[in-house]
Amino acid sequence: MNSDINTIVTGARTIDTAAEAFENIFKSTLNAHAPMKVFHMRKNYSPFVSVETKELILNRKALQEEAAKTKCKILIKEFNSHCKEVKKAVAKDEEEFFKKGFDDGMDSAKAWRTANELLGTVKNLSPTAIVHQEDGEDSPDLITNPLKMATIFQKQDHNPETEDSDRSHHRTNHKTKKMA
Repeated sequence: MNSDINTIVTGARTIDTAAEAFENIFKSTLNAHAPMKVFHMRKNYSPFVSVETKELILNRKALQEEAAKTKCKILIKEFNSHCKEVKKAVAKDEEEFFKKGFDDGMDSAKAWRTANELLGTVKNLSPTAIVHQEDGEDSPDLITNPLKMATIFQKQDHNPETEDSDRSHHRTNHKTKKMA
């Protein structure tokens, strides 16, 4: 790939135009060779799995790798046995985890939280990242900093492009509520 980046950047009339040209060429090159991918990182996929069960899982994985390398039938049988052990241990851990959530003497909020976790209906509706593009920028940025996200949302709430009638309507309602 032949690039005329030097000619384009040095031929620009202003420093701002040169910087913008360089940024655009650089970003397009990055996107062509290493496109941005978004990954969701989770700390604990199954919070109910105990430390002991996690150790069983690690042992099972090591046994699986060894059995695959050597193709030994005895190791394969042992691996299959470990699979059954891990499955039983995970089921036991899950049952104990949710039983703790419904113990006697607990408050109703914790009971509902546990019920929703058990049913898989718990959702965190707060964004952990947003894709944001400033006016005049060619490509959007992935924003993960909570403070930056809050600032962006705040700017949108106080956007001067909002119709004046809408803003005065909100102000009037706000004043009316204070007076009442």
